[in-house]
Amino acid sequence: MLPESTIWNILQVYVPHGQWVSMREIYSIVEMHSQLDKADLEAHRRNTLTPAWRIRVKRLLGQKKKAGKIQGRKRT
Repeated sequence: MLPESTIWNILQVYVPHGQWVSMREIYSIVEMHSQLDKADLEAHRRNTLTPAWRIRVKRLLGQKKKAGKIQGRKRT
């Protein structure tokens, strides 16, 4: 299972700094630079198709945003 510390390291190294990056791009970067195992690829919940690793990425970004380490776009 891909740990959040590895996700954060990937984001710090490969996501461009000082510009907005879409979630699609972030997911692509993490997928490209990690070794996802079977548990990562399984659905997060029984009735969803979202893989567990994407939920961990989204949760980590939320934590970092709340801590002031990253910025996010405000929803309108």
